[in-house]
Amino acid sequence: LLPCVSDALEDAERSLRFFKQDKIVLRYRMYTGITKCFQFEEGLQKLFAGTTLQERKEARKAAEREAAERLRRLFPELL
Repeated sequence: LLPCVSDALEDAERSLRFFKQDKIVLRYRMYTGITKCFQFEEGLQKLFAGTTLQERKEARKAAEREAAERLRRLFPELL
């Protein structure tokens, strides 16, 4: 059940894998952190190619789109 498609959408992949197995997913949306995830070069941004923050953001978005397509192919009955 561990994610293996991409770090860019690992949370969505994990949810799909558990839903496929358990037929239920609980996601708590009432608590959130205040984040500025696309404004800093650290964290997830460091995983993506680019010399500037803008280049890394674009690479991350491209990786997210590619991962979403791969997830759609892996879980066609769910997406």
